[in-house]
Amino acid sequence: VVANFAAKSFERGAVIFSEGSPVTEMSEFSIIEHGLVSVLKNDLEVCELGRGDCFGELAMISDHPRKSTVVAKSEQVRLLSVERKSFWAAVAPASKSKDANDALSEVKQQLAMLQKALQTQRNSPKPSRKVLHATDIDILNSPLM
Repeated sequence: VVANFAAKSFERGAVIFSEGSPVTEMSEFSIIEHGLVSVLKNDLEVCELGRGDCFGELAMISDHPRKSTVVAKSEQVRLLSVERKSFWAAVAPASKSKDANDALSEVKQQLAMLQKALQTQRNSPKPSRKVLHATDIDILNSPLM
């Protein structure tokens, strides 16, 4: 799965995806490599995410419309993103030989390793920030896992 990630950049104010937008094969799951994003529900910020945080994972496992809007908050935001179709192309071979929970658990481990690598990649400490409850954007703490 990790090999299918691609780097993407956004400038401040760019909408990465919008609440209510449909999930398609092109929908993406992203890990923040650099910068900050705002997560909005009903046009209100529910949390701020930064380097090493992820969002969009529900689009990998659900056909429900996007549950939040994500907007680039810092001057430059750099993401590592994977499209849904690429995600499932990588996961499908593993899921044929294992049940769905084992396959998703394996993906979770790979993503956690990538997240940890991004968080330790730089010597500077991760900026502290208050993050409110946002279960619709956090697969690594999801009850499915």
